[in-house]
Amino acid sequence: MNKRFLVFLGACLMTVSLMAQTNSIEAKVLNYTDVSEVKQFNKLEIGVQLPNQVLVRMNNFLKHATISQSEKINPFLQWELDVEATMTHTETGTVKIIPGFYYREYERDPKTNSWKDVGTNYPMRIRFSPPLPGSWTCKITVKIKDKESVEQPNLQFTVVPSDNKGFVSVHSNKRNFQLDGKMIFPVGVNFPSPTKNVNNYHTAAAGKPDNFSPKETHKVTKLSEWITYHKDIQAYNDQGGKFIRVLQSGWSSLLEFEEKGNYFDRQPYAWEQDRLLEFCEQNGVYIHFNLMQQEPYMNYGNYDMFDWDWSHYNSDKSYFEQDIFPAYCYADGKNKEPHEMLTDEEDLKYHEQRTRYYIARYGYSTSVYLFEMLSEPWHVDEYSGHEEPFVVDDELGRTVRNAVQQYHERIATYIKQTLGHTNQLVGVDIYTAKFYEGETFIDQSIYHPLIDVVSFNPYAASPDKMVIAKSEGNNTFLSNENSMARMISSLSAKSGKPIMIAEGGAGDGVDDCCDFSQQYLDMMSFGFTGLAGYNSWIGWHTGHEITWSTMVACQEFMNGSQVIGTLGNTNGFWVQGRQAERHLNRDNKKGKETQYYVSQDQTRAVGYVKNRSYNYFTKRTSDACGKVTFESPFNELRDMKWDDGKKQLYVEGLEKGKNYTVVWYDYKTGKEIETQCAKLKRGKLRLTFPELSVTTGKPERPELWFSVVQSDCEL
Repeated sequence: MNKRFLVFLGACLMTVSLMAQTNSIEAKVLNYTDVSEVKQFNKLEIGVQLPNQVLVRMNNFLKHATISQSEKINPFLQWELDVEATMTHTETGTVKIIPGFYYREYERDPKTNSWKDVGTNYPMRIRFSPPLPGSWTCKITVKIKDKESVEQPNLQFTVVPSDNKGFVSVHSNKRNFQLDGKMIFPVGVNFPSPTKNVNNYHTAAAGKPDNFSPKETHKVTKLSEWITYHKDIQAYNDQGGKFIRVLQSGWSSLLEFEEKGNYFDRQPYAWEQDRLLEFCEQNGVYIHFNLMQQEPYMNYGNYDMFDWDWSHYNSDKSYFEQDIFPAYCYADGKNKEPHEMLTDEEDLKYHEQRTRYYIARYGYSTSVYLFEMLSEPWHVDEYSGHEEPFVVDDELGRTVRNAVQQYHERIATYIKQTLGHTNQLVGVDIYTAKFYEGETFIDQSIYHPLIDVVSFNPYAASPDKMVIAKSEGNNTFLSNENSMARMISSLSAKSGKPIMIAEGGAGDGVDDCCDFSQQYLDMMSFGFTGLAGYNSWIGWHTGHEITWSTMVACQEFMNGSQVIGTLGNTNGFWVQGRQAERHLNRDNKKGKETQYYVSQDQTRAVGYVKNRSYNYFTKRTSDACGKVTFESPFNELRDMKWDDGKKQLYVEGLEKGKNYTVVWYDYKTGKEIETQCAKLKRGKLRLTFPELSVTTGKPERPELWFSVVQSDCEL
């Protein structure tokens, strides 16, 4: 260690300057005073002070100065200003190239309900989470319009081990996730972006001015609404919630909207997302981070989100010339369809730059476990209320599907190969409603080797939606079987990737008219269908807070010894089983079901049993749930005992000739309610479940979890 570096340590400051003609750059570690104690897998932030002549040209761009382009520099585009750090681990020679990003510092100003720009001497930042302990060097390079180049001598820092477990990765079984060598099962809630109290429809009441203009979309979400958003996530975490999904929406978090390649006006939103990551890092929360909500690539946005969609067209496809929107920059004011921005080479370069900015700013964080590129891309070119072009087998449908595939593969390649960024998993969100109709409607990007995770978004309210048609062996997938587990298994086998639910549930309005009864059933069931994780859509809206405790109970059970001990057993090659049976012999519909996992060594199992008579229709609090009745036993609340009738539920695939301890866990809470000792008969373990009681005066137990472990218990 040279004398100069010792001076840095003694002064608790690391600053290096280099003269470049008449200008200099300066780099400074901003979040450590002792650079011999940098923590492994924790953020190291370096500020870069640029030469004066560069700052002048940068400010010319940011302030829209009316001077020639040659006197401007856009700090958001790599081909105009490229700041990179080369991090080298001394012992192993490991090299990490980290892109820099433009940064503004803010203070919250409650008086104006906005943010105060307090300025910074270091407008370019480098964020890095060192993966290895030991000595590192850092060389910073600044390129201006691919011509001028300034290099700074090596900074040095030493990394020490920390409690941080590192980044989430795919388990060796290709069906689950792991963290620090241990399998995990993400179960979370969607907190899409600040939305509560956000007035994101510009049209005001008659006689009143519009809420905002196309040139002020960056002012729609106020400070107070960001504070509410943070408080909601904190409150969820206070109850024990550890997994969330966020989406970059046009009104509150998407950093590029009005002008391609310019994120300056939305820097307060970027700063607030810094605060979100810091909270998650401090409190062990993991983020499924979606990079774009779907409205900007819809011709008419769903849920009347017409200010954030692509075109001037109404839902009936009529052109509305007087519409002062859209403001979305990729439409370019041209006769252009949304899918074209996913294939146009010039547009793709800007998409890459936005992605680079997100990776540079947030990709350091071990709290981000998945970057998902688009939300529900099957809405591309759609007019809400009409069939999505994506799901039609015609020329436009083929064009749209091809555009989505190209975009996914292009951006995944850019992240993994061009940027060399492999910290987070990269995922796609795909359409599955026509999954069994062949390859036509499958997003072909699921096969791409640089895409790690496949997600889908199931919404259905039918009581039998998990297992619709199933016969013969529980643990075998049959060609005529209609179950969620079969679809997930087939999708996993095709792609070779873990499958997640990005968002899902019963569908619009269902949970609100049955006091979330369907929500609780879905969340207790989804995890046993072969998924690697899932996120509830219910949870972010006002009034949904009541569901959080059950989501946390599901998260804890799916990450407890019962589930992880089964899934992670041996090499993690578990088997999934499912069965649906009639409750009473006279029934023509199957009123009870089970789904479960059996461990690779056949000594453990875990799953659920469900009473299908408890559903959104039988638990409705108003006719808003619909007046259509189901066939018995779905249209009447019934208590169910394990020995009602001849049709019973079984776990198959356990080791024969052994005794097993069976533990039953309560609805919603996951608390133990009963322990049994059982033995296989004819190779099957009969599930003698406690009464699935749902009628007045009895405990509400429409669904129960169970665990099975081989033991020396006595019958």
